[in-house]
Amino acid sequence: MTPNYPPRTESTFQQFVDKAKRDIAAKCPDWTDHSPSDPGITLIELFASMFEAYLYRLRNVTDEHYLAFLKVLGVQREPGRPATGRVTFRLANPLTEGQEVTVPKNTFVGRSAPDAITYRTTGEVKAVMPRLAQVLLDTSPDADSVAATTDGPVAATPAQRTVLLGFSDELSNNSLLISLPLAGWPEEWRGSVLTRPEGRSDGSEWVELGAVNRNQEKLYVGSAPNNPPTEVIHLPPHCVASRQQDRAASTWIRYTTRLPVASPFDISTLDRSKVTVKTIAVTAGVEQANRSVAGRSRVGVSTGLPSQRYTFAPSGIVSPPRQPGWLTVIPPGTRPGDGGEPWELVDHFRASSAQARHAVLDAASGELTFGPFVNGIQYGAVPAPGSVIEVGPYEVLAGRDGNASPRTINKLFQTVPSVVGVQNHEAFGSGRDAESVDALRLRAPDVLRRRNVLVTPADYESQVAAVPGVGRVRCRRAVVAEMSAASTPSHGTQAQSDPPKGSGVVRLDLLPRVAPPDDDYVKRRRTTGGSANDKVAQGEAEFAFGPDLRSRVLDKLADNHPIGIQLEVSGLSIIWVKFDVRVELAEGYEGQDVLQRVARRLCEWCHPLVGWEEGHGWPFGAAVSLDDILAQIRNVPGVRYAFAPMLFRYEYKGNSWSPAAARVRTDGNTTTEYFDLIPLRPDEVACLLVLDVKEEKVNAGRTL
Repeated sequence: MTPNYPPRTESTFQQFVDKAKRDIAAKCPDWTDHSPSDPGITLIELFASMFEAYLYRLRNVTDEHYLAFLKVLGVQREPGRPATGRVTFRLANPLTEGQEVTVPKNTFVGRSAPDAITYRTTGEVKAVMPRLAQVLLDTSPDADSVAATTDGPVAATPAQRTVLLGFSDELSNNSLLISLPLAGWPEEWRGSVLTRPEGRSDGSEWVELGAVNRNQEKLYVGSAPNNPPTEVIHLPPHCVASRQQDRAASTWIRYTTRLPVASPFDISTLDRSKVTVKTIAVTAGVEQANRSVAGRSRVGVSTGLPSQRYTFAPSGIVSPPRQPGWLTVIPPGTRPGDGGEPWELVDHFRASSAQARHAVLDAASGELTFGPFVNGIQYGAVPAPGSVIEVGPYEVLAGRDGNASPRTINKLFQTVPSVVGVQNHEAFGSGRDAESVDALRLRAPDVLRRRNVLVTPADYESQVAAVPGVGRVRCRRAVVAEMSAASTPSHGTQAQSDPPKGSGVVRLDLLPRVAPPDDDYVKRRRTTGGSANDKVAQGEAEFAFGPDLRSRVLDKLADNHPIGIQLEVSGLSIIWVKFDVRVELAEGYEGQDVLQRVARRLCEWCHPLVGWEEGHGWPFGAAVSLDDILAQIRNVPGVRYAFAPMLFRYEYKGNSWSPAAARVRTDGNTTTEYFDLIPLRPDEVACLLVLDVKEEKVNAGRTL
């Protein structure tokens, strides 16, 4: 099936040229020379020829091309899934005291039709004799309190509407025949069992019984005392032991009616000595038993070239085998009986060296692939020319053919003691074929929008930002000279310090997630003493990250980034700055409180993680200017005037750090160098390192 492109047209080269000439006559009437020798007509014919070739290629993009394009982006077809469900094994007779029946794992069942698909049990289940330990009654229609019964009739009022049955044994997967000597068994009488929620390892919840096939499984025998109403219930897996009203039991079954109190239904006739419970069946989970290919199979002969592909099961296989020796390569000249070299199946070749005997198996298409050669690097070994490639036993997926309607699985293919029949009470609908190309075409855009595939810088940044401990990230293309020891290990034949010319190198600049500026942070910034080297070292330590964060980032990207792309993880480039600020206070404000608020505002504003107006961190490449600093100071309550601050940038010169300046200001006998504006490169952010903020009067000689 070809991709769903726009409808085909019969347009040809000449039709494109004729249409262009008609447009010329309508839109450019002064263009009168339409002969082939006219330069404009020559260009029209050139474009018409190119467009005709483009349409031809577009209409001939096959499903194979489409799958190959998506595979480059890391999007592959989802493999099929075998049908699963639950079947009930019917016992020859109800179990007696001490009797137990076991249905072993891999018991085969199926339909009676010839050549029908078979199913096998996924685990062992046991049918046990139920031992009734507790019978508890509700004493109020609006309360959950219950009263324990004694042997003989229970003195109860017609308001009672709940019965709890507690058993000493765990009865998970058992089918019980329950007989309650109750007069006028109502249709609204519902049973439920206390079980563990699916997918959880703890907790409990009441699950209603008989909701799916109640009409087929409930057997109303009658309502006379000598012929009490009876029903068959199938208990789910994971029944939970608990305490109900201070009474312990391993399995609890609850019956509840929601009839009005004035209803004629009355359970006051309940007699514990006449309550009977018998095990008549046991239910087991089954999965489709797929067609097996036994022995070893030859899938092809190696050409000795990278990226070899061999398809041996086009309909897909189940659970790619991982046992050693399943895939073997027999080199030329190997003597019969000596066997071959064992190869290993891996999920991808990103971590495969040139000597690693690795291959990738696509379960959806049954295709075996050997390592590629990308950007001068061989990922995974290549079998020698003429080598025979063999695989061991595998199972071919039957997919949705294994789905079954209710009560159609009725044949037992092997003998199980005390079991006389089998049946599925619910449909099997989980079987699924390998994903079709049409379905993949609908799913692929959504997968790419979720950025599971790393293509653009935004894809890398989105993936890395989700790693715990990462506060900020910027992705950019690095040159070979920038590669450092922080890069991902090289898995090919080239050394990491000397990647091949033209290889892709992606650099990720990180900042770890740190706490926003607090009082201690502001205090450190306002401490003006100490050397510049110590100040910068202190600032770099606050935003440093260790090898554990780097490892988490690389592990996050390991399964998604394209082969041939090498990753470098390093710290974000921070430009350290210093502010000298003088303010005059408004009347009624205390000096130190206002200065502390000014310092906190500037520390939060000039911060790489929580800075700037939106609080998302200092923008990459945004310059630090005096006007922006003044705007922040004047918004602080208690500040009447903000004098022109001085701005410095720390630079590394002569093996030491020092605040650098670009402009000279003469103030009386003092000459000071400072910046009016600090420009930043596109990959740099600013961070306030030292802040000198003081109170000053208007008439102290400075101008506003």
